[in-house]
Amino acid sequence: MDRDVYTFASGPAIIFKEVLEKAKSELLDWQGLGIGVMEMSHRSPELAAINQKANENLRKPMEVHDNYRMLFMQGGSTIQAAAVPMNLLQEKTTANYLVFGKNGRLGYLEAQKYCIPNLVTPLEESQLL
Repeated sequence: MDRDVYTFASGPAIIFKEVLEKAKSELLDWQGLGIGVMEMSHRSPELAAINQKANENLRKPMEVHDNYRMLFMQGGSTIQAAAVPMNLLQEKTTANYLVFGKNGRLGYLEAQKYCIPNLVTPLEESQLL
């Protein structure tokens, strides 16, 4: 990696130049299909294969069991914190929340708008507010 800029921010971090170059080429033409990844239908077999490979690449090293589904979401933590209870609760009114940091705390507080969050961490609720 031959870049002069480094970031230690909590958000997106610096990406190796080789990774950016590969992403650049795949944005224009994914594996010779003539269209880029960003242009594919979300229902296409090609995007389904990308999703499957991403699941495999994360599931094994993170030891995520097959009885769990992995959810890939774009956007920042605030939109994700709202989208999870809005989309996953269905008819349920409660959800369990593990809170170990700032984003977990924000997710727990955001969930209060959509459900009754059940705090399942060693922290007391008063420590979150």
